[in-house]
Order: sequence, then structure tokens, then C-alpha cells
Amino acid sequence: MEAKLQSVRLSRRVLMNLLGSLERSRREEISRLRAANRRLRGENRRYAGALVERDRRIGHLEGMLEPGPGREETRGRVPSPA
Repeated sequence: MEAKLQSVRLSRRVLMNLLGSLERSRREEISRLRAANRRLRGENRRYAGALVERDRRIGHLEGMLEPGPGREETRGRVPSPA
């Protein structure tokens, strides 16, 4: 009976060590994934900002090409010497 009890205690210790190891691995993986998520969010934020800036610049350049009130159409024509 004593030998059986020792065997059960040993099995319990082995199982607890395995559970502890699995828990540490899980925490490390979660930490790694959170760091990757933060990095990707930052990259995405920078990319979105660059796209917004590019769209703003395109809009500005397109606005420069369109004739406005009091401006005559000059696209495709050479300005006359004054």
C-alpha cells in the first residue's frame, strides 16, 4: 500500500510539473502574440496615415488642375507671353 501511495504521489508531481510547463508555454505564446499584434497595429496605423496623406496630396494636386471661379482653363495650352 505504501509503494502504491508513493507511486501516486510521484505521478501527481509529474502531472503538476507538466501542467506548470504547459501554463508557462501558454503565457509566453500569449505574450509573443500580443507583442506581434501591437507591432502590426503600429505598422497598420502608419500605413493608413501614409494613405490619407497621399489622398490629401492627390486631392490638392487635382484641385490645382481644375479651373476655379475666375480662372480660365489652362490645361493643355501654352500660356501667352505677357
